[in-house]
Amino acid sequence: MPFADEHFIGREQELAHLNELFQGSNKVALTGLGGVGKTRLAMRYAYLQKQRYAFILWLSASSKASLDDSLSQHADKLNADPLLKQAEKISFVRAWLEQHKDWLLILDNADNDKEINAKVLQEFLPVSPQGHILFTTQISTADLKFNAAVLEIKCLETEAGGKFL
Repeated sequence: MPFADEHFIGREQELAHLNELFQGSNKVALTGLGGVGKTRLAMRYAYLQKQRYAFILWLSASSKASLDDSLSQHADKLNADPLLKQAEKISFVRAWLEQHKDWLLILDNADNDKEINAKVLQEFLPVSPQGHILFTTQISTADLKFNAAVLEIKCLETEAGGKFL
């Protein structure tokens, strides 16, 4: 995870709704305009749920290259053979996700339709996940693209926004 956000304000309803969505689905997409707080909400959720999950993996999904780099780094952390090529590391992570349970996989900034498409996601997402996958994206049709439940994130309420500032 990037870091724990000690100055997180508001979003209690969204956090509760995210918990509810994960009761009925293993994939949830946080959607909304850029800068509205999707990444911060994902970080906060992961931080609050760290006891629930045995593993939390954070991937940058802003481009195919950043996703491949993130997957390679996680393969190294998951004790993959350091001599594996990048494609082999991606396969390693997929196999690891299929063999383990109680994990949270966060794909942050999955906005690039041209580079982060269904084919790319199929290369590493487990066929039968035993954990939860959380996307942050500006794509309004995330339910179709990621086959995920959607939680739309809007601007902070006035009071919470004032406290944040």
